[in-house]
Amino acid sequence: MKTWFITGTSSGFGRILCEKLLARGDRVIATLRRLNALDDLKAQAGDSLQIVSLDVADVRAVRRAIDRAFADFGRVDVLVSNAGYGLFGAAEELTDDQVEQQIDTNLVGSIALIRACLPRVRRQGGGRILQVSSEGGQMTYPGFSLITRQSGASEASSRRWLRKSSRSASASRLSSPVRRGQTLVLGSSRQTHCLRTMKRPWANCDARGRRAASE
Repeated sequence: MKTWFITGTSSGFGRILCEKLLARGDRVIATLRRLNALDDLKAQAGDSLQIVSLDVADVRAVRRAIDRAFADFGRVDVLVSNAGYGLFGAAEELTDDQVEQQIDTNLVGSIALIRACLPRVRRQGGGRILQVSSEGGQMTYPGFSLITRQSGASEASSRRWLRKSSRSASASRLSSPVRRGQTLVLGSSRQTHCLRTMKRPWANCDARGRRAASE
């Protein structure tokens, strides 16, 4: 039985991962902002699931959550930095607050989590760190400028940081899942007016995000 610490578990990959891990008998520390989102899982899993309220944009709160996890369970085998959301629309439409909030959540939050957990992972003699990114770190589409810049920065920093950590007592992975249909946009995302009035702006893009020649 392993102990997992996962951020962003109210829906999507985070929620699915919790379900799979609990079903196989592991323990999960699930962080999210909407505590009631996992009420059904808590009723089924009991003490195997610990739910923690956390906004990863709050760096101090991230540190407190990591401290509590290691204090309560003694050891955390796998830490998954999954919290984040998409902010889609024309670059000039985005407000300063929108840009800052997404960077704080998707980039600064993941950095804070890795910084907080690495010393503890080393002290316990090993563990795994999984950084979940998006295909936006590899390609882009119309209206996706901010998520692409943020994903690229997140992947670049994570690759270097996690590669360095893998030389010590921890193993690490970077996952960049690709979109399927409209799941990316309709899930943990926010859209500006420009994107809402566009009909699937990525639909005619190739694997590198380039528009078809006929358009």
